[in-house]
Amino acid sequence: MSRESIECLTSDIDFVVTWVDGFDPEWRARRAAYAGENRVDVPQDFHFRDWGLLRYWFRTVEKNAPWVRKVHLITCGQVPEWLDVDNPKLNLVNHEDYIPEEYLPTFSSRPIELNLHRIEGLSERFVYFNDDMFVAAKAQPEDFFSNGMPVDLAALNVYCYDEADSAELCVVRDVGIINKHFTFRDAIAAHRAKWLTARAGKYLPRTMVLLACPKFPGFVIHHCALPLLKDTLEELWMQEPDLLHETCSHRFRSITDVNIWLAKEWQLAQGAFVPARSSDYHSFFVKDVETAYAVARVARERKIKHLCVNDSMYLSDEDFALVSSLVRDAFEEAYGEPSSFERSS
Repeated sequence: MSRESIECLTSDIDFVVTWVDGFDPEWRARRAAYAGENRVDVPQDFHFRDWGLLRYWFRTVEKNAPWVRKVHLITCGQVPEWLDVDNPKLNLVNHEDYIPEEYLPTFSSRPIELNLHRIEGLSERFVYFNDDMFVAAKAQPEDFFSNGMPVDLAALNVYCYDEADSAELCVVRDVGIINKHFTFRDAIAAHRAKWLTARAGKYLPRTMVLLACPKFPGFVIHHCALPLLKDTLEELWMQEPDLLHETCSHRFRSITDVNIWLAKEWQLAQGAFVPARSSDYHSFFVKDVETAYAVARVARERKIKHLCVNDSMYLSDEDFALVSSLVRDAFEEAYGEPSSFERSS
C-alpha cells in the first residue's frame, strides 16, 4: 500500500474516550446532592470507580495506534494532574461543550454517549472507548474501519434478563428499536456473507441457530471499543427523537434507557459494516483476584487488539484496592514508558 493510500485511510479516524474520577469528593458531593442523598460517604457505585488506568490508555494508543488523528477526552471538567493538555493530538471536552444544556448535569453515561456526534471537530469516522477499553496490541486503521465502514463483530444472541442489572434491560430495549425499523430476515438476506463468516469464530454456530427467529433476538456485545459513524447517531436522532430525548433527560441511569449499543446494532442491521474477527476481542468482568491475574497475563502478552477491563458489581469495595493494583502493575510492566500525552516531570 502506498504512503498516500495509508494517509487517506488514517487522516480522519478519531478516538473518543470518557473518564470520571469517581473518588473526587467534590464530584461525589454534587452527585449526592442531585440524587437527594443527605450524606456523601455512600458506598461507591462501581460504574464510577477509577482504576487509575487512564494514563495507560493513552500509552496503549500511542504505542499501538499512533496513526490516530485526534483523541477527544470527555470529562465533567475533571483533568488528570499528569495530563499534558497542550498535546496537539488532544481535544479536552467538557460535558457542557457538546451535550445540550437541558440534559446537564448528568451522572449517566447515556447522554454522554448518545450526543457524541455533537463534539466540535469530531471526525465522521471515530472509535468510542470507555476508559477501561484498550488497544492492547498493534492495530491498523483497517482494524476499525475498512472501505469507509466500521469493522465490527456481527453475531446474534439471546438476552437473559437479570433484574439485578438494569443494563440488561437496556439492551433488550435497544433490540426492540432495531426490530421496529428493520425486518430481520431481509437484513440478514441482504448481507448474508457478512453474518455467516468464519470471522465470527465461536459465535457462528449460535448465529446460525438463531436465524430461525422471526425477528432480531439480540446481538453479541463484545464490550470493547466501538467504531461509529457520526451519520449513524444523527440518523438515530432523526428516527427516534422522543426516545433519545427521554433517555438523555434521565440524570441517572434508568431501566427505560437505550444506550450507545443501539448505534452499533443500527449499523449492523443496515449492513454498514465489515465483519471483525471475534478472536481480536477479549472482555473481562473483573469480580475477584483470580480474574485480575487473568487480565494481568493478557495485558503483559500484548496480543489482544481489543481488551476491556470492566468493573463488576460483584467486586467488593474491600477487594477493589488489591485487584486494581494488580491490574495497574501489569499495565505498568507492559507500558511503563510515558506517552507524549503526559506532562514531563
